[in-house]
Amino acid sequence: KLVGKKIFLNIHLQERPRLSSVNYSGLSKSETTKLKEKLKLMTGIQVTDFLINNAEIVVKDYFKEKGYYNTDVNIVQRDAKGEENSVVLDILVDRSNKIKVRNIFVEGNNAFTTKKIKKFIKNTKEKKLKNFLKSSKYIEEKWEEDKITLVEKFNENGFRDALIISDSIVEVEDDRVDIYLKYKEGNRYYFNDVTWVGNTVYNSFVLDQVLNLKKGDTYNKALLDKRLTTED
Repeated sequence: KLVGKKIFLNIHLQERPRLSSVNYSGLSKSETTKLKEKLKLMTGIQVTDFLINNAEIVVKDYFKEKGYYNTDVNIVQRDAKGEENSVVLDILVDRSNKIKVRNIFVEGNNAFTTKKIKKFIKNTKEKKLKNFLKSSKYIEEKWEEDKITLVEKFNENGFRDALIISDSIVEVEDDRVDIYLKYKEGNRYYFNDVTWVGNTVYNSFVLDQVLNLKKGDTYNKALLDKRLTTED
């Protein structure tokens, strides 16, 4: 109320509700068990907006890792019967369809054919009849691993400056994407003369035999690292 130049405020506080129980819908028994472990929604904790939003993110990320990118998660609060200031959470999950890779388009390949490049990509495969035994689902984490592996393959074949210029994922259907990959090979390198410095236990001839790399051999970073670090 307002009295002269003074204002009197009545502030009414309501404690946030406590969690009574959680129900899961749209999940298998094993999925429910795994999500319970991830969410850690313990009875008695306060139910906040952050808790609800975080639970939704965790569920979506869980299915995203399995190739379900269009998962819909709806979390509903309702009063717990017979319990004061307590709520039940209903977590409703509609995973939709897995996202599959329809086509992988490659740009920048000169030394290798597109077919060869796709063989270098181990985890992410196109949805083709001949690949029916191989998984073609798109998983972002696996695709990131594939890009690293691809550059390593270039390095093993002499292209030590190879790099991925760009890549993009384009949705072409509700459950299909196309991948566009552009990279630069750079120049192919070869081993030249190998000179040893500081070797006192073994002479250069012995070390050359162990390294077993000849002038003119294609530069292979993985092989070089292995020969330099492997103990006999």
